Amino acid sequence: MFGVARYIIVRNPIIYHLERGAAVMIVGDLASWSHEEHVYSKALAKGMAYLQSRNLAELENGRYEIEGDKLFALVSESETEPKLDRKPEAHDRHVDIQYLVSGAGEIIGVSRRTPDSVPSEDYLGSRDIAFYSEVKDETDVLLRPGMFAVFFPDDIHRPLCAVGETGYTVKKVVVKIAVDLL
Repeated sequence: MFGVARYIIVRNPIIYHLERGAAVMIVGDLASWSHEEHVYSKALAKGMAYLQSRNLAELENGRYEIEGDKLFALVSESETEPKLDRKPEAHDRHVDIQYLVSGAGEIIGVSRRTPDSVPSEDYLGSRDIAFYSEVKDETDVLLRPGMFAVFFPDDIHRPLCAVGETGYTVKKVVVKIAVDLL
């Protein structure tokens, strides 16, 4: 049943779950990871271990290989923008762990990809990304530094939305995990 989300709180992370049983978005705090890692897959655990084992504030922008194209990290400093200026996106071949290193915070809009979701720009075959001009039932998630969100292929997400009306610089690490590792 699309459009009806339930959530469960397991200590700090929020795990959104839909009736059809697909893996869906997770929100948590890296500081609580050691108490919660037993509920995650080994591939997600590898991505989280990467985040824990680095001084993320000192990493320069760029791509960092963990296990080749199957598991890697993208570090960036970007400006947040008003939500209406950001494009919702989704991926087919990778799961994202989006971790906020620094900045005032970031809102990420989240919606489920349904059969009615039609990309306005489809680069799934070449770059594993599709952009959407419209999404239904979007929910906002607020990330503060130290928090992460995990987005699976059925999660349309709109990253880098400003908290408030003006944008500011945030530093993020996005760990990309190939779905065949899950």
